[in-house]
Amino acid sequence: MATADQLDKGLHFEGSTAKLELSGDNNGQITVVSGRTGEVGRINFTGSEDLVKALGFEDVIKAEDPVYSVAVTNLGVEYGARKTLTTQVAGNRASGLIEGIDLFYEPPQSAKVTTQESYVGVTIKNDITFDINDSLDTAFGGLGTAGVTITVPAGDYSMEQVAEMVNAQIIDAYGGNTPLMSCSINDHYAIQFTSTNTGSAGWVSIQNTTPAGTNELGITNGTYHGTGGGSASYVADLANNGLIQDWNYAATNVQFTINDMHGNTVDITLDQDYTLLTAQDIANDINAQIGANTQDAAGNPASMSVKAEVINGVLSFRSTETGYNSGFELVDGGNLNKLQMSAGQYYNGVDGNVANQDFAYTQSASSYGFTVAGTSPDDDLVFTIADLDGTAMQITIPAAAAGYEIDPLTGGLNGAVSSGDSFVPATEIVAEINKQANAASCKIHAEFDTLSKKIKLVSDVTGKEGKIVITDNSQPPSQNNLRTVFDVEQATYMNGIGQTAYTMHVKDTSITLQIGPNEGATATCNITRMDVRALGVEDLDLTTRESANRAIGIVDNALQIVSSERAKLGAIQNRMEYTSNSLAVASENMTNAQSRIADVDMASEVIEMTSAQILQQASNAMVAQANTSAQTVLRLLQ
Repeated sequence: MATADQLDKGLHFEGSTAKLELSGDNNGQITVVSGRTGEVGRINFTGSEDLVKALGFEDVIKAEDPVYSVAVTNLGVEYGARKTLTTQVAGNRASGLIEGIDLFYEPPQSAKVTTQESYVGVTIKNDITFDINDSLDTAFGGLGTAGVTITVPAGDYSMEQVAEMVNAQIIDAYGGNTPLMSCSINDHYAIQFTSTNTGSAGWVSIQNTTPAGTNELGITNGTYHGTGGGSASYVADLANNGLIQDWNYAATNVQFTINDMHGNTVDITLDQDYTLLTAQDIANDINAQIGANTQDAAGNPASMSVKAEVINGVLSFRSTETGYNSGFELVDGGNLNKLQMSAGQYYNGVDGNVANQDFAYTQSASSYGFTVAGTSPDDDLVFTIADLDGTAMQITIPAAAAGYEIDPLTGGLNGAVSSGDSFVPATEIVAEINKQANAASCKIHAEFDTLSKKIKLVSDVTGKEGKIVITDNSQPPSQNNLRTVFDVEQATYMNGIGQTAYTMHVKDTSITLQIGPNEGATATCNITRMDVRALGVEDLDLTTRESANRAIGIVDNALQIVSSERAKLGAIQNRMEYTSNSLAVASENMTNAQSRIADVDMASEVIEMTSAQILQQASNAMVAQANTSAQTVLRLLQ
């Protein structure tokens, strides 16, 4: 099972692919590519070890990350006091620039436009011709022994064009009848011929192939039969229990003709007395004449697809083929009724698989590309590409003859087949775009993805600022435009991700404690993230020896980070405990001093109060004495 990557964006996100390669150096291999670039595009396979090894997922192409220069400047202080720290990293994580903080960012990606998957094409150096025939005689809707000669002229074609060209010539040969065979492209992008008849009665014959030996399409001489079939056509007259009543044919011969569906025929004559023999002897005599006297429509010796046999004492005729068209015909030449048989056509076979033969094309003559077909400059594919600055370039892909023209009414050829070069390899289109981009100094380039078989237009300016503007300049009645050829809309594409210059605002969330009476007597502490993502141990890959070995280093590094954080927290704890103890002692001393000061102040206040009371009492006594003297004088005067 393919799991998600460390950013939770695995094979079901971001354009990741898993594909069976059918050509090139990786032919026959399964290639899995992450849609994420660099180390963040990690892919893990989990499941049975035997299954993973059986699939052969052992050859791992390590991801390569570009090197980024990361600079951190503290903007929270005055300009002259600012400091800038720099480092270079590969990947998407920068550590050590800010204490306790890892900068985790997404590497930038350029804006891009992707075409549809290109077609497999082939370059044919010399005309390829061959005779092709179906399994039925002309009397049953087939082509008969003549068949039809197919011509594929020299030129550049997509495989679809080759199939259409062959089918058009086949349709012409049937003259309005339903073709009993067709040409198509299989899952390996190779030519295949298929019969509509099933079982071994359905076959496609290819003969007289030129050039002899090998050709770019891989087509070779041979007859390719269908398979399977529930039963073959047969006849066994069960009247009177199917038992022959008259065994003597010496005087009145039994004569009849057998015709199969391939145009083969044989005349049978039974002129013996079989009274003392068995039904099997009659069958043996018939089969001997079939083997010796069968002829095709041209009068040449042939092989009859019918035989006589006896089952449970009943004489019958049965097709040696299986499938729908395993039929035959009995024509009475005289006294056929003596065999308890009736003249007629017997087509009661069922089921079966069609004839289907694949031909492997020559890979050295093949390429991937697109079809730009037409007969005049008005049919050219013309479009304009512009970058973020408005610098534009016009691309022209000339149209060329397709090599054939199909009648829209009949589906057959409209005129003779001629050479054509309407198939344009994708590498040539890429080269033309890059040539024009260099000439115009346009900040866009093209590339061909050998895995997806698509052309990509990529902005040279990475990040969200990159821009690709593509405009269709093809004019009607041309059928060649961005939509029909590339399946691309004319639009402005600004689908880049990220930037090469990042601005991050980091808030100080550390804890500041006042541990002294003076300004600046503070202690600061913080706790770094310790989850699996911050430690880099999330979703470790242990499926290969190399990845498991790398995981050991990742875990060791995580342990060192945890140990360092524990040591830092321990140091902070010790400092807080020392400060707490010191403050407790100072508080106790302060309380004692305050008590002593309070006691001294009380004694001084008592003394002052006593002195005030004495002075007040003395003053009162003197005033009283003065009043007494005045009263005495007043009494004397009276």
